[in-house]
Amino acid sequence: MLLTSICVWLQATPDLFGDDLPRVLLLWLTALGAFGQAIAAIVYPELARRFNRPQKLIEQPQPGNDLPPPLEHFVGYEDERARIDRLFARFPRPGWKRLLHAASWRDDDNMHPALVVVITGPPGTGKSQLANRIARKYLDRFPDGVRRIDLLGDRADFDETHLDLEEGESEDDTGTGGAEQGGRRLWNPISWIGGGSGSGSGSTDGTTADPELSSGPAAPLGRHAPRNTYSLLEEALDAIGDPPSGPRRHLEQTWRRQTDGRRLLLVLENAADPEQIRALIPNSALSAVIVTSRRSFVSPRSFADADFGWETVELFGFSENEVGVELLDQLAPVAGTPDEVEAERELRRRIAALCHGLPIALGMCGKRLAAPTGDGARELLTTLRRVDQSPLVQAPLGFRASFTAAFQQCTPLGRLLLRRMAVTGVYQIADFSAAALLDLPCHEAQEVIDDLETRFLVEQLGKADDGRIRYQLHQLAADMLRVRDPEDFELPSDEALAWSMESSLAARERLVYAYTWLAEQAAEALSHTGDQFGAVPAAPPELIERLGLTAPQYPQAWLERDREFLLGCVWVAGADGRPDLGRRLARAFAAMCQTVRTHWDEWGEAVRAQRQLAEVGGDPHALAMAMLDESEFAGSRGDYDLGVTLAEAARDAFEEQGAHPRWRARALRALGGNQRRRGDVDAARVALERAENIFAAHGETWWQARTRCNLAEVDTHVGTYDDAQHLLKQARDAFDAEGDSDQGQHTRILLAEVLTRLGCDLEAWNLLQEVRKSARAEGKDGYVARCLRALGALNHRTLENQYTDLAKQGEQPKDAGPHVPGAATWHKERVRRRSWSYRSRMAMFHESIELLDRMGDHWGMHWTRLTMGLTQIRDGFFKEGDHQLKLATEGFATLTDKLWRARSHRIIAERLLTAAMPDARAVEGSMARKAIGVGAPTFRKPITTAYDHAQRAIAAYAEIPDRSGQIRAQMLLARIMRAEARAVEEVDVPLRTAERLAWRHGMRHLAEEATELRRMLSGNAQDHATVAEYWPIS
Repeated sequence: MLLTSICVWLQATPDLFGDDLPRVLLLWLTALGAFGQAIAAIVYPELARRFNRPQKLIEQPQPGNDLPPPLEHFVGYEDERARIDRLFARFPRPGWKRLLHAASWRDDDNMHPALVVVITGPPGTGKSQLANRIARKYLDRFPDGVRRIDLLGDRADFDETHLDLEEGESEDDTGTGGAEQGGRRLWNPISWIGGGSGSGSGSTDGTTADPELSSGPAAPLGRHAPRNTYSLLEEALDAIGDPPSGPRRHLEQTWRRQTDGRRLLLVLENAADPEQIRALIPNSALSAVIVTSRRSFVSPRSFADADFGWETVELFGFSENEVGVELLDQLAPVAGTPDEVEAERELRRRIAALCHGLPIALGMCGKRLAAPTGDGARELLTTLRRVDQSPLVQAPLGFRASFTAAFQQCTPLGRLLLRRMAVTGVYQIADFSAAALLDLPCHEAQEVIDDLETRFLVEQLGKADDGRIRYQLHQLAADMLRVRDPEDFELPSDEALAWSMESSLAARERLVYAYTWLAEQAAEALSHTGDQFGAVPAAPPELIERLGLTAPQYPQAWLERDREFLLGCVWVAGADGRPDLGRRLARAFAAMCQTVRTHWDEWGEAVRAQRQLAEVGGDPHALAMAMLDESEFAGSRGDYDLGVTLAEAARDAFEEQGAHPRWRARALRALGGNQRRRGDVDAARVALERAENIFAAHGETWWQARTRCNLAEVDTHVGTYDDAQHLLKQARDAFDAEGDSDQGQHTRILLAEVLTRLGCDLEAWNLLQEVRKSARAEGKDGYVARCLRALGALNHRTLENQYTDLAKQGEQPKDAGPHVPGAATWHKERVRRRSWSYRSRMAMFHESIELLDRMGDHWGMHWTRLTMGLTQIRDGFFKEGDHQLKLATEGFATLTDKLWRARSHRIIAERLLTAAMPDARAVEGSMARKAIGVGAPTFRKPITTAYDHAQRAIAAYAEIPDRSGQIRAQMLLARIMRAEARAVEEVDVPLRTAERLAWRHGMRHLAEEATELRRMLSGNAQDHATVAEYWPIS
């Protein structure tokens, strides 16, 4: 009291001595008095509390807290905890430390509301434990008390007047769980419930309706229900020492009055509605509220009507397994040697991965590891991998209890969608797939998804390139829903009917119909084949109209995103006794893959499934179409013999059926393409010319242009490049007129390769650069990769010479490199040279390999390595080239592509022989002469390596029924041996073998070629180079 009196007297000095003392002194005395009063206001309550003196400055304090005991071990969430710490920094510390806090000196506290921090996230992410930890950390800053209030009430403890039984949440606070699926999970059709059930699976038209369920709020399930505002205010007032005594309608007013100016911290658990929170916010800027909720406070759909502000902290589990291992190590310390400790931690990393970063799941596993008679890490890992034994799914408490409470909060349709996602294995959905599962229009299905997202039961994956937003079901939630029955979730009987096997099978049937319809719409948009995909609807029109489906806006992006679900639906349709539906889906899928030239593995699976389902369906025309599509794929992957066999079978089938001539022409085109690739050039030309004539007669312009491309490839093979160029220009113009940019770009790439053969490398370079630019702009990585491969293979010396010749003639060639506006001539020259330098071209090869690898085109990737290695050898980098060639041949071997393993060895041997030919001519002259950029002493290396590859090619061809390849490999070996100047008798051995095989298998042209080579040798021809070059390299 004395201190207070002195301070008051000091503040009054201006009035008492205003004329007698200097003004500066009066100001210092006034400030000193004010400072002393502030100290008294802060220190006095602390002293009074310490010595049990009556407190006058704080009204009716209720110190202490009713928080649950904290967990001994708590890890992770450093960023989230740091953010909450920054928010709580506004509250001053008690005692003398308060002087150091800036907020203690402000007088505008009543102008700000209390701080509200909302911690949200899926079940099991540790919301309650984080709230408890933060509240305990800041206990001393809220001297009027820290109180925990559960916003859910147990029906056994509360009467109906205290619970909101019409709408809201029902969440058990036993634990906090919820699974987050890490990484993308491919759809496994085996996970579908049931097996092939024939026509008895669901309905026959996809129109079986579910029991009528509501998408709106429903009465909460389970023991718990949200408490109403009156019940919460009564508990809150009682908690601060002011038991309610007036009428209920005055409780909120009483709460605001009693909390005015107080320093309270409230922890509100399991918030279901913003009104619950709003009514309990203290009327003081010195107070704070921590809320936990399983509903999102970020989404405007959740709490759009809330009239108070809050700060949101979202938890999604630990993003790194190492944090989970740290928690396991704290709960169950590891002992042993360093090797034993590391082995144990590796097992624990796998355990943490199966817990999906959820603290509640990790805590359960840690307790089992720490128990004296508990599981070891290896045994626990085995148990977790079995859903029927996993404690995360089977144990009544922990994650199961937490998920059950969260699941019971959903609307009936929300629960049904989660269940059907789990039992069908469709863990990722968009509005159209949810519509099919629920038999609702897309916009209504989206509303169901939105509600599930706000409850953190599905996770949004963002908008994909196809314009659709997709959502993912957490893995542990899917496991729970697959093994639990409606009774486990206390579902009412009418809702349990929708969980029946019959309803689930009908849902999956609708899903297959929806995907088939969408795939045919996308194939029709992408393809220019004139097949009229979807002209006869695969799905009942009334179903498509009821679901409100629309064709994919971006078909190629949609294929990229949903290809695994499409393939899953193919096999499900077959298993359900609908082979024709599955065949149509497989054919549409294959057509899209063929058009965009991507997803090769899936393309192969689709064409094989198409043929199998066509055989089951018993439709001869469908089977012929399936064989035709598989023939196209086989030829694209290098299996030319299979391609020829399938094309011939399809041709014969179309002729027997009397099908439209266009189908026979398409089979002839596929036949000719495969014959050309395997070397039967004459037969290929006959088949392709017949196909072109049929297409021309029936006005099939697009197919005629494609056939001309194939004929141009035949002309390129035999060396009639002018004819090939003419055909390709005709095809290019036709594709441009049809508006088919894909085939237009393909044709231009072929044209560039022909230009290279004609010696117009610079023109080819410019053309490929144009195609690459347009393909990159359209996102067509396959064509970009092909352009890069072709650009990298061009000869930089030839490009330089042609550019220089054009410059000397006064012509202005297109810039071969990037355009640099305003740059000096020397700078442009420098940029141009860099664009086709060895380093730049090697970078093109590497980029091509990266693109092809990303697309899944492993065959194209190995072909690019092969081309790269041959280019490096041509440019004089034999060591680097040899390394790439080994990678290519090993790659073909890993693909079990025996044909291309053999073919790649033969091509390598041919190119090595070509690279060494200048040296071969020098053998009879001076060995000091240099060629291909290397000295004469290195001459033996290319020839020796070529001989080795030729021997490997012969051995590889012997494993496959490609007799023409085997014969050519034998003749190539003879050429190489002759270039080595070996004895005529040695060279004659492989030639004799080739001649004998050719006559035995009816290959007259190859037999005559081998005979002519033998005649030249027996005639004592001494021109080794001429003999070695006799058979042109193809």
